[in-house]
Amino acid sequence: TRYNVTIVSLAGEGGEVRTSFTYDPSSGTIKDTCILYILMATGLSGSTLTHVAYHEMVHVAQATYYKYVSVVQNYPWYVEANAEGVSSALSGVCGWEPWYFSYSLYTSNPYGYSGTNTECYAYGAFYYWLVSSGTASVPETLSGSFSGSSANSDWVNSRYVSFLLTLAKGINICGESYYPTYQTATLSGNTWSIQVSLDGLSASYYKLTLPGPGTITITATGNVKSNLLLNQPFSVTNSSIILAVVNPSTSSITSQVTVTYSPPLIAKVTGGLYNPLTGTLTLQLYISYLNQPITGTVRVNGTE
Repeated sequence: TRYNVTIVSLAGEGGEVRTSFTYDPSSGTIKDTCILYILMATGLSGSTLTHVAYHEMVHVAQATYYKYVSVVQNYPWYVEANAEGVSSALSGVCGWEPWYFSYSLYTSNPYGYSGTNTECYAYGAFYYWLVSSGTASVPETLSGSFSGSSANSDWVNSRYVSFLLTLAKGINICGESYYPTYQTATLSGNTWSIQVSLDGLSASYYKLTLPGPGTITITATGNVKSNLLLNQPFSVTNSSIILAVVNPSTSSITSQVTVTYSPPLIAKVTGGLYNPLTGTLTLQLYISYLNQPITGTVRVNGTE
């Protein structure tokens, strides 16, 4: 399909796509979609022109995937985020994506933004990651985002949670590495705990220094996700960890997060028997290293 593009003076915009929909009022399903016009601003050139052209054509593609008018009417954050991130991934020319980190948008509920708010464009970092990492193809981002009956998209939400978890170790956008802001802490004893308040679909990130290699257990109350194993012990071979705590729901929550550390070598008596006739005491000794049991001969005070 060929589309006419009109070059005009646009205040504060690089381009604009205007669409028209006919729909069934009883079900809200869209029957027909029409692209009314495509505008591009005067004075664009080079990489900026390339990026804007891709961005507006993604909007054209979006229109073919809308199934329910409620999504169109609400104009949720992911409309501009999808156009921005996908166009950057396809063209190799990035726009607002780095501002996702400047605005620390991983601490905010994306559904707090809509329309053409600057933040919506910055959320393009999410869609850039989806496409550039191979997590989703361009058609999958369009179908998954825009075919639902509600502006609150389960497909978008679940992938965005995966994005927040991936951010723990940073992502690459157009050749540059970007990281969230980490809160830092050192375990002065064997336990560290913090109460975390999270907006819907948001995350907090921590760099924790441990006493050394060993076994740690991370517990968290409420419905949260993490890049690390929760509520089960696991071994670490270095003295630091990066921890992401993510709220997968759209409602705000508070969670108590506790990290408990155990040294790599643990020995404990699990049982014993004293023989009064011989005056001897037989003990059952359990030894583990990095959470794995050890078998063999033990020397205690020079005696095997």
